[in-house]
Amino acid sequence: MRKIYYETNYGCVKFKLKSVLEKRNMTIYGLSKLSGIKYDTIKDYYNNANTFYSFEAIAKICYVLDCDIEELIEYSKYYSYN
Repeated sequence: MRKIYYETNYGCVKFKLKSVLEKRNMTIYGLSKLSGIKYDTIKDYYNNANTFYSFEAIAKICYVLDCDIEELIEYSKYYSYN
């Protein structure tokens, strides 16, 4: 699967759903069912294959996983995904 990272002259943003789900021993399917977010949307977040993120979806994910947004999103001025 092609991964898309939001990288500009201002730094890089990465969605870290994969590691959060692994820590909680939860699947994409399980998160989809508990949050009401479509499986394909969760899968794209998991694979970091989005360039657009819904604030509502992020809030639902944080609620269901009982986590802070800092666990899901990483920003770095110098981080490179290449």
